[in-house]
Amino acid sequence: MAGRQPLTGPVELRLAFYFTPPASWPASKREKALRYMAWKISKPDVDNLQKSVMDAGNGILWKDDSQIAVIGRITKQYDTAARIEVAVKAMEDWIVSADPK
Repeated sequence: MAGRQPLTGPVELRLAFYFTPPASWPASKREKALRYMAWKISKPDVDNLQKSVMDAGNGILWKDDSQIAVIGRITKQYDTAARIEVAVKAMEDWIVSADPK
């Protein structure tokens, strides 16, 4: 957050989890997984990964993860470097009045 305060209103969260292919895989399988950034369909479960990020963001990205009103796309796939990419958007500008006036 580069010194910014945690968000206080409704938040949208998007997550991308990247894993390196297992060293036990044959080289051809690892290469194919990396070339196509194949989806990871083994453990850990995506809901457990999501929850860990949501809990870790408390007091840093948002005051409390109860503020997360929208969860966008969450992906889990293979890449050359293991990492988590987190995108957070304050949603105040998305609030639309139901009043037609």
